[in-house]
Amino acid sequence: KGRLQNNKIFANTDSGVRVAASADPDMRGNEVKDNKGPGILVLDDGCGRFSANTVVNNALAGVELRAGSKAEVRANFIRANGTVGVLALGTTDALVVDNEIEANATDGVLLSKGANPILKGNRLRENQRHGVCVCDGASGRLMKNLIERNGAAGIFSEVGCEPVLGENFVYNIDDAEIHGTEPVCTHVLPTRCGSA
Repeated sequence: KGRLQNNKIFANTDSGVRVAASADPDMRGNEVKDNKGPGILVLDDGCGRFSANTVVNNALAGVELRAGSKAEVRANFIRANGTVGVLALGTTDALVVDNEIEANATDGVLLSKGANPILKGNRLRENQRHGVCVCDGASGRLMKNLIERNGAAGIFSEVGCEPVLGENFVYNIDDAEIHGTEPVCTHVLPTRCGSA
């Protein structure tokens, strides 16, 4: 436990913040930028609440959640990181809610290695590849997200991945909005799509 609030965390040679197994910090209102690894890294079985932070211009992911993580990532501004905005690897209990995730170098959110977090109420804009990419056996529950103007698909799902989608608004300029290499998505509530 412990609170990390209103700090500037920048220019570290690895991650800006690293949360070990069983740690459970409350991190809010911090500026995490220009680090050489992920901005915030939650290791296997780590926890914590991360809210109202600005996570920008880190060399790797803005936020990386590893297997078994029970982190809550809420109302953060996650922008212009060197790979993805939020990377979830194998975590099943994470919550990613009400974040602004934009202009990251690849995907806004990447779910991989069986990850199944809840993504709700996020705004994913202008990421260079997909808004949300679901691969390597991941699924995820995507509810009430605004996904617009990303470089490729709004939501991309690989064969064998079955994200649950509900009440998302997906809008892209050039590419199709919801992609999968075969029909693998389960729509439990209407998801609205549009393109120019």
